[in-house]
Amino acid sequence: FKENENLYAISFSPLKVRAIEKKLKSFYFFSKGLNIFDTRKDVGKNKLLEFEEEILKLADEVKQTANINENSIMLEETPRMVLSTEKKPQKILTNTALDEVLELVKKDVHIFAAETGLGKTAFLIDMALNLEKMGYRGIFFSCEMGIEQLSERILANLTKIPLKILKDMDLMKEVLANEEYKKKIENIEKKKSKLRIIDGTFSVDKIEDYVKKEILVEKELDFIVIDYLQLLKDETLKNGVISYERVTSISKRLKEIAKENNIAILCIAQLSRAFADRKKSLKEGEQLIMFPSDLKDSSQIEQDAGSITGLIVINVELDELKCQKKLINLQILKQRSGIIRNDLEIEFITANQTIKFNRMEAKLGYKPKEIIEEEQEEQQPKEEEKIIEEQEEFPF
Repeated sequence: FKENENLYAISFSPLKVRAIEKKLKSFYFFSKGLNIFDTRKDVGKNKLLEFEEEILKLADEVKQTANINENSIMLEETPRMVLSTEKKPQKILTNTALDEVLELVKKDVHIFAAETGLGKTAFLIDMALNLEKMGYRGIFFSCEMGIEQLSERILANLTKIPLKILKDMDLMKEVLANEEYKKKIENIEKKKSKLRIIDGTFSVDKIEDYVKKEILVEKELDFIVIDYLQLLKDETLKNGVISYERVTSISKRLKEIAKENNIAILCIAQLSRAFADRKKSLKEGEQLIMFPSDLKDSSQIEQDAGSITGLIVINVELDELKCQKKLINLQILKQRSGIIRNDLEIEFITANQTIKFNRMEAKLGYKPKEIIEEEQEEQQPKEEEKIIEEQEEFPF
């Protein structure tokens, strides 16, 4: 045994065992699935009912086994875990200036808070669309807004067609006569995207079911958006529990879902009345600072969240096209994997539901990926010309 100790260690390593376990589970469920469709067995008088029962039993069994998602290493393995170049990155990127200051880490819950009417749903829609463009798969759960309203805001963001026009079919006919806008809409329809939008009344169990189903079917899921936390239900609690207990339970369970399924949960949260009261008493010229304790039923949310971001309107202007533009102070109130700051500004264009990061880019010296690529493409011919000039000047 001692001669083959290393061989046995490799053959029965945790990674190997988990891989074998995964294959055995797949084979087991495949066999059970085929058995349901076996027409040779006696399925009783009501075949449809028994078929449905068997399917539900199998689905429940899949859900129970999918809950197991634990990792274990020995102390001496930690350097390899940290320094390995093969490990998947745990941070998801939006390709905006947010990437410079906000660590959207997987296996964590990230809270976004703002007053009613500011545009926090639009902010999270914009973030979800940017993540989807970067190749991440996600689900947007809307507990408040219907899928028709969400579709209008998404289309406004992607095409830059004002919401007012999207709601008027006569005006839309004129817009669709424009080949540029027509092509934009056709490109969206042709695209096989990685973002699913769902509206309805959600419990935490329902959210978890959707997450596990997406992972089971699509084999991947990077993030989910929940709009918003205080509207979620928890079916494990008895009727009559106070709001604080319900939110505490929901916060804990969302953290578990993020960790077990290796996803980032981006979640909108309501503010307490204390914040509104403090805003009213603010002196002229004084900056309004948001705190994690300003979240409604905040105690457990503060503890569980990997990051908490606050959005505060500091001015409303009109842009060059006479569209309303809200200047928003973005404050990072808590961040487990990064810094906190309250000096960042973004712009929200209400007409087409878009977020502009120009001010943040200027402050942080940030350039989006496409601009860097354009600059590199422009720089390449100049470098080639320089090489040719040097060769002509020094032929040897």
